[in-house]
Amino acid sequence: MSEVAGDLWLLLIKLAGKIKRAEECLPRIRARDNQNMVDDFLESGDRLWHRFKKLLKACEEFMWKAAKREGSKGAIKMGKNSGCEFVDSIFGRDRELERTESLMQSIRLWNMRFDANCEDILRRPSAA
Repeated sequence: MSEVAGDLWLLLIKLAGKIKRAEECLPRIRARDNQNMVDDFLESGDRLWHRFKKLLKACEEFMWKAAKREGSKGAIKMGKNSGCEFVDSIFGRDRELERTESLMQSIRLWNMRFDANCEDILRRPSAA
């Protein structure tokens, strides 16, 4: 579980870094085709972030259920069990692991395609 969590963390860092770099370089790209390609990658990267947010929202539901069980006498508080429920839900085989792994594979593919198609453009944005 910790290996998958570490891989997810690294993939999200790479995705965020590449999106940020592309956003910063986009105004300096001269060739229209290159601008369009980088812009398309930015849009697809945003869709990946949206998928990640939806996954987090789904896992958050399990946290709330655990918090409600713990705090049945009034105020609902997130505790240790809520955090464990979140981890179990995002990486648990019987919950959202399949969705998590699918997202991770999509981010890996996006990273490879970004490197192949955009890296040279971002290194030399003023090239024709």
